[in-house]
Amino acid sequence: MRAGHRPPGGGQPTKEYFLGLADMYLADERFAANYGGRAGAESCVTR
Repeated sequence: MRAGHRPPGGGQPTKEYFLGLADMYLADERFAANYGGRAGAESCVTR
């Protein structure tokens, strides 16, 4: 894992950490626009 790509506090990232990142991207309209809006972006995420 590269420096700067660890969750706050160090250690190994958890599933919850990655899901939190996914939620952050889904909430960003600039990202969602690449998938036809939030609904399209959400359809690409599996939990």
